[in-house]
Amino acid sequence: MLARNDLLAERNRTWMTERGVVAVTMMSSPGAGRTTLLERTITDLAARRPVAGVEGDQETRLDADRIGRTGCAAAQVNTGAGCHLTRR
Repeated sequence: MLARNDLLAERNRTWMTERGVVAVTMMSSPGAGRTTLLERTITDLAARRPVAGVEGDQETRLDADRIGRTGCAAAQVNTGAGCHLTRR
């Protein structure tokens, strides 16, 4: 399983590098300030480069809605019972 994940991650890195995409993954406990940090970062970067966000949440789209209010394109992925994204 980890070897497959490593292969997919390498493909993603190659695709993004070829297109000049910078990707950042952030994880933290609820209430740690992650979304607030993202809102500020997006606001600061948006004038210099395109920014988009993918939000993962068990059930809601609250964070994606907050990110979207910055003017950034935001997609929501609901993970159901899990707290992270997995390939099925």
